[in-house]
Amino acid sequence: MSRRARRLLFALAALIAVSGATAYAASLTAISTAKLTGWHSAAGCTPQTVTLSASDDATIDQGSPNTNFGSSTDLKVKAPLLGALGINLGGERYTLVRFTLPSLQLCSVTLAKLRLFATSATSGRNLEADRVTQAWAEGTVTWTNAPLVTSTGAVTIASGSGTGYREWTVTSLVTAQYPPGNSYGFLVSDSSGLSLLAPEQIYNSDEAAANKPQLVVTYG
Repeated sequence: MSRRARRLLFALAALIAVSGATAYAASLTAISTAKLTGWHSAAGCTPQTVTLSASDDATIDQGSPNTNFGSSTDLKVKAPLLGALGINLGGERYTLVRFTLPSLQLCSVTLAKLRLFATSATSGRNLEADRVTQAWAEGTVTWTNAPLVTSTGAVTIASGSGTGYREWTVTSLVTAQYPPGNSYGFLVSDSSGLSLLAPEQIYNSDEAAANKPQLVVTYG
């Protein structure tokens, strides 16, 4: 074979190799794109709003530190007696409420509202919702063994007391409870500070006949 023929043969082989590599790369890109598109379509976020019912709720009472109130139809929040004078003579009450959160399914929490229905209220009170960070159960929780709470991200309804449903926007507190194993719920207290006669709020518990605690969560 002549030198010129050999050169032509080598050039043709190189051209075939380059063309094959380009086609192979193009096929990989097409396959990868198809896989990603299909995965996103099958397992992507479906925006929705869900209303959750409480899985546990109870009052804890400083005046009855070893008594469990998990079976009561009421949830109570009460400021300490003579709190305005920096004195706590007992009787302070907190409400604990917990919800079982669903899986995010690649979504994010875009809005969350805790809703408690007040059947009796003292007007002009500031009501605070904090995130609970430790496990508890409505059938055993008391003031003495109350779970730990963090005030980080606490949400307060300024002068939010009154009858009917009261709402706390708790988006960041719910987000912090994911993954669902961290969903220990909320503690609601009276953060007004100034009180002489220990004002009280009474809400329906999950044991009430109607208007039960709700957590309304929007995913998107």
